[in-house]
Amino acid sequence: MDNKRNWVIGGLLFAIMLMTIGYAALSQELQITGTAGIDADWNVEITTIALDDSHGINQVTIPDYTATTATFDVDLLFPSAYAEYRIEINNNGTIDAKVSSIEIEQSTDLADVYFQVTGVDVDDELPVGGNHTVTVYVEWDPEAEYVPEEPDPIEETLTVTILYGQDIE
Repeated sequence: MDNKRNWVIGGLLFAIMLMTIGYAALSQELQITGTAGIDADWNVEITTIALDDSHGINQVTIPDYTATTATFDVDLLFPSAYAEYRIEINNNGTIDAKVSSIEIEQSTDLADVYFQVTGVDVDDELPVGGNHTVTVYVEWDPEAEYVPEEPDPIEETLTVTILYGQDIE
């Protein structure tokens, strides 16, 4: 009987020893330390605007721009009058970009005045060091139904906003 009791005591001691080792193994604290840094520069912006071609206009003001928005004021003097502007957009940063939206705001809602923006579309990529050349064309329809009896220009203010986001692909 002493032999059986010794086996039971030995078994209990062995179980306690296994639980102690298991607890010690599972309760160890793991510490990971370190630092990370990103040195990135976001610099996508309109850099120039130029009147490339025109016919029958008075330029009311010099075209104005911010990093993302270009504004043009022109007087269209008669039907078939038009103006064509060139916008240069550069990525001088260190992050690839992509066109996320193109917004156009027109000051008049005359059906006889139309405009077109070409050279860039939503989702077009602009890599670091790259550029987009955008053309904005506004015209008084040559076959316009509205033609004033006396010279009366149509003053048109056109604002084009091109937004870029990070190209994550």
